[in-house]
Amino acid sequence: MQRQSCSLDLSTMDEADPRSKLGWSLEVQLTSDSSQDLEAAKTFISGLQGNPHFAQIAGPSSHIAQAVEGVAAAIESQTPLQKALETLLSKLSTVQSLVAVVDEIAKIHPYVNAAWQIVSAMYRAIKAQHDRDQKIIELVDAMSYLHGLLSKIMPQIWECALFVQEYIADGFAKRLKHQSLSDCTQKIADMKDNLFKLRNSLDSGTIVHAAVTSSKILETVHDIYLRDHLKPAEMNVFYRKECLSGTRQEVIGSILDQLLNPDTNQRILWMHGPAGSGKSTIATTIANHFVKEHRSGAFVFFDRSRAEASRPEKVIRTMAYKLGLHDLFVQAALAQAVKNEGDIDSLQPSVQFSKLLIEPLQSAQSMHTRLGPIIIVIDALDECGTAEERKTLLQLLSEDVVGLPSNYHFFITSRPEYDIVKHFSQKSHIKEMTLDITLQSNQKDIHIFLEQSVFQIQQNRSYLPSDWPGKTTMEILLKKAAGLFIWASTAVIFVDQHDEDPRDQLEIILTSRNREETESSLDSLYETVLQTMRIWSKPHSRIAVNWHKVLGLLVVAKAPLTDVMIDEMLDLKDAQCSQLFFQQLRSLLNWSPGHTVQLVHASIADYLTDRSRCGDKPWFIDIAIHNDNMTRACLHIMQTQLHFNICNLETSYVFNKDVSDLSQRIDINISGELSYSCQFWPDHFANSMFRQDTCDLVVDFFSRYLLFWIEVMSLLKCPLSPKIDLISHLCQNDLFNSWIQDIQAFISMFHLAYTQSTPHLYISCLPFCPAKSKAVKYHASTLCTLIVQTGRKEDWSTDGLVIPNDASVESVAFSPDGKHIVSGSSAKTVRVWNASTGEPVSDPFTGHTDCVT
Repeated sequence: MQRQSCSLDLSTMDEADPRSKLGWSLEVQLTSDSSQDLEAAKTFISGLQGNPHFAQIAGPSSHIAQAVEGVAAAIESQTPLQKALETLLSKLSTVQSLVAVVDEIAKIHPYVNAAWQIVSAMYRAIKAQHDRDQKIIELVDAMSYLHGLLSKIMPQIWECALFVQEYIADGFAKRLKHQSLSDCTQKIADMKDNLFKLRNSLDSGTIVHAAVTSSKILETVHDIYLRDHLKPAEMNVFYRKECLSGTRQEVIGSILDQLLNPDTNQRILWMHGPAGSGKSTIATTIANHFVKEHRSGAFVFFDRSRAEASRPEKVIRTMAYKLGLHDLFVQAALAQAVKNEGDIDSLQPSVQFSKLLIEPLQSAQSMHTRLGPIIIVIDALDECGTAEERKTLLQLLSEDVVGLPSNYHFFITSRPEYDIVKHFSQKSHIKEMTLDITLQSNQKDIHIFLEQSVFQIQQNRSYLPSDWPGKTTMEILLKKAAGLFIWASTAVIFVDQHDEDPRDQLEIILTSRNREETESSLDSLYETVLQTMRIWSKPHSRIAVNWHKVLGLLVVAKAPLTDVMIDEMLDLKDAQCSQLFFQQLRSLLNWSPGHTVQLVHASIADYLTDRSRCGDKPWFIDIAIHNDNMTRACLHIMQTQLHFNICNLETSYVFNKDVSDLSQRIDINISGELSYSCQFWPDHFANSMFRQDTCDLVVDFFSRYLLFWIEVMSLLKCPLSPKIDLISHLCQNDLFNSWIQDIQAFISMFHLAYTQSTPHLYISCLPFCPAKSKAVKYHASTLCTLIVQTGRKEDWSTDGLVIPNDASVESVAFSPDGKHIVSGSSAKTVRVWNASTGEPVSDPFTGHTDCVT
């Protein structure tokens, strides 16, 4: 028995860099008793190597049809070798077993499946072409082994080619090459390693792993691109709990039945119930169930303590991004949609819904391998902004959702707030479900939860008797819960505090005032927990005042803060530090040292901010007062930490996006509390009670730190205009108003310069400011920059914003929200502009047959 090997070398050149070569080879092991047969086979394969048709496979942008035709032509052109291959026919494996192996591989990933379709189509095409010539058919069958090898390596080749194509593409590729490629370095190394392994091994398990790994490269490319352009809200599921085993079985069973077997036209299952009834825990359980079943589309949830992440305008973009994570066809269609549309933020909500959800999902539907229902879970919709802010979102969910492919179903939870009820009730495609806390099954579930939780407490403390706390006590706890899981959960955490005797803790709850009504039951529990903090006995003491500020901060914060950040913002030290406060209030908080802290449930904030429920208790939180406290805290942090060129950027010749380590510089030089303060002080100021001394602090901040603030906002990619708009009408003060006007003019004139390259804030923007600008008056003398000798304007132009256009403008109009300008021109195009900056927000809309008037 003799053995020889030969290989096919396939490689592709990076068009942007001819020195870069991504290559792979296909090695074929040949075994035969006859050296003549071996030489004939080697001659055949060598002929393929030099055949121009076969070279088409290597190109990264080759069409599938060209690849198939190229290979077919390459094989067909080797007619002189037919006789030798007839001899080899009896030595080769049958095609059926190879097809079975590749079919199994194809199930792993849609890209592998697509590649196998190429190879199988090639085989069928050649066979059909020569069906009148039995000899040729036998020759093609003899090549089945080679086809099998190609079908196994083709997924890797195709994935690598797609990656290279993305890499060298215009626009995104440049950003990827300079910024994000470092994030993919290890994955690219894995891809090259997989190619090497494919050359040396045909073990099916290894090939499956390699195919999946290489497909992840493309996923990474799309993920980076979509995350950068969609800016989805961060959804941290770490603290979200599932239903305890054995509980909520009836409710969950009903939900699953509705979602998996809906009526013909029902697309949304809307479950509503009172605060603390367990809606979020059920939603988390349902979402995790469908993740395990590979039926998850997206899980989006809201929390008033994470106000910025719960903004209604982020919902569509977040939902789209998460849908792409679960389905690569959707991800690819979404990436193309984002590329086509450009500035997603500028699109109206209805257009976003269509371009980011309806069209990509419909586009991917024809290629879909995920048959059956795909579930999108939206939890706590009532905590998504205010009723006015979520009005458009509710309209889209209640009306436009029917435009999605029919296998996409929604599970939405909320309190029965009036605005949600108005949009969701009596809609044929919305199934309404009430979470009734008075049902016997709900009482039974809470009883099971309490029993299991108390058993765990007893097991962890050997000094507790085995029958603790007793049947009667359990019945009292069940009654106090009043059908609310949040009451039971909070009570258990309170009893289970490690540094306290659970018997004493339980006695505190048992002896508290008994209120059977749902809201009153929660109020009683929260009052009991707060009362155990002895600081309230002296509400005017320094520690009580400081910790009251901490509690208020947790209620009004726009994004989660860590205990370290809170201490910095409120200037708390040693015995006054927030950690000591959190340790005493663990039953109401999600927190661990060094991490973000949040209230465990929105009902706690409801209680703390409602004077009719808190009465004259010292822990009552006046939202306006605590927003004023936060405004002052943010101003203090910025005045302490802001300074010139905070990230030590060396040159103005480089765009921000081309600074390879900019994200690392931001992490090192811009602290968490500074980042929060810069982004959210205007929000707190806008929601505070008006105080002239706070307004004076803001004016002082503008006069000393304005440019440094703009610098950080530019680096964080946080739009400045909306923040200034928030506070523009707060103070009836001439000096304050003149600062606002000056800042608005500065943004309008120089927005493009400093957002693309932050150093130009000082090198270009400040020198060319009008001489009477407040920015020049207060900042030019303290900063060493260029001096404009002639031609400098004295004051801001009164002509307004000048927007250049490539043709005469025949018509113009403002968008309903005043944020965009639409113009029609003699060039038969329509263009949309940012009303504040004059930037075009998309390419011109074409298709008109005459000038647009």
